[in-house]
Amino acid sequence: MKPLIQYALIFAGTLFLLRLLARLATRVGLVDYPGRRKRHRGEIPLIGGPAIFAGLAFGVLLTTDTLYPYRPLFAALAILLIAGLLDDLRDLTPGQKLFAQLIAGLCIVFWGHHTVLSLGDLFGIGNISTEYWAIPFTVIALLGLINAINMADGADGLASGLSLIALLFFAVSALLTGRHVSAQLLFTAVAVVLAFWFMNMRFPWQAHARAFLGDSGSMILGALLYLVQH
Repeated sequence: MKPLIQYALIFAGTLFLLRLLARLATRVGLVDYPGRRKRHRGEIPLIGGPAIFAGLAFGVLLTTDTLYPYRPLFAALAILLIAGLLDDLRDLTPGQKLFAQLIAGLCIVFWGHHTVLSLGDLFGIGNISTEYWAIPFTVIALLGLINAINMADGADGLASGLSLIALLFFAVSALLTGRHVSAQLLFTAVAVVLAFWFMNMRFPWQAHARAFLGDSGSMILGALLYLVQH
């Protein structure tokens, strides 16, 4: 199957999941209500996390036939998904959310072996190595990215749009530098997030967002931005 057809199927499959999950979320009360600082109209399903997680799993299976090499990735995302859904349904404390993020970060570092070993020539004084600080630096950077996307999720299409731009940049960069395996995963993520963005953005034919990220979606996007570029 040609790559463009695969990514089109991933996009369409994620859109289908979004519509299916939207109905389910409404039934179980996984919705965001307007009020106070929330100026949207009606009850909007908080399905960003489940849709992105399931869409990404579907996309990886479609393009590689197995999730086995990506076990640390999906384990970390699953931890954030569960914590985010609990927060969306009943409000976790900041400490509980931070604990879940920390567990996900440690899973990525120790199981996935993803650490930031060098910052490159960041200040024009030569290569900066993290050396003994690699593990704590990686975890803190990941927590910062997760919460940065979470804080950016304040307007329709903002957090998902920013993530989409970053993922597309990473995907093209990976393709141009010959990192074809990374490029495949990145373009899969692009197709999934693009599908959500269309449900999260306002258009002339769509007066308001049909789905919100929720804490589960924003935390997953933050982790995804770190993970898929490695």
